[in-house]
Amino acid sequence: MAAGRSNDGHAGESVLQAAFAALERGDVQEAEADARRVIAGQGHASAPPEALLVLALALAQQRRAAEALPIFEALAARQPQVPEH
Repeated sequence: MAAGRSNDGHAGESVLQAAFAALERGDVQEAEADARRVIAGQGHASAPPEALLVLALALAQQRRAAEALPIFEALAARQPQVPEH
C-alpha cells in the first residue's frame, strides 16, 4: 500500500479503489491487505460490502475457500438482492 493512505473517510475509499485495482491486475495479496485495512477501520458489520467482496474474491483466488465462504455467505445475507454473492 502506498505511503500516506489511511482507512478513514475519503482515504478509505482510496484504499478500496486500490484494492479493486490490485485484484484486477492479479495482485491478490495486496488486494487482500487493502480490503482488510478498510474492514478494520470500520468494523466487519459496518464495512462496505465492496471491501468484503474484494476480500472474499482475493481469498478465493488464493485457494483459501474456507476463509472466503463465510464472507460470501455474510454478503448474501446482507444483500440478498445481489445474485453475484
